[in-house]
Amino acid sequence: MKIEEKQALIVDCEAEINNLEWRICQTKETGGSTSYLESCLKRQQIALAALTAQPVISDDTKRMDWLCAHCVEVRYPLMYGSREMFRAQQDSEEWDLPHHTTLREQVDAAIANEVQE
Repeated sequence: MKIEEKQALIVDCEAEINNLEWRICQTKETGGSTSYLESCLKRQQIALAALTAQPVISDDTKRMDWLCAHCVEVRYPLMYGSREMFRAQQDSEEWDLPHHTTLREQVDAAIANEVQE
């Protein structure tokens, strides 16, 4: 969806919310039932929240996307495992060794160097 289309939907949704709130007030003043209007209002508020929500991207997803874009030739479909393997990497190949990998730190440093250049 284009940004302009999304912004237009947000404006329309906000206008509909204002209209429904006004209609609920008018209906309450006349003593009518507002349950249907309130359910419509709730649906519009949920739609607005979905439109304005920012997607959450984990740090590991950012790292993996950077690796795929700069260092790794990725062939689709993935033959062995998936991107989840990066997130699930073990600290050590031997369970009893206290070795810690520095892959995440190395990728973060490479991304930081690229931004500085």
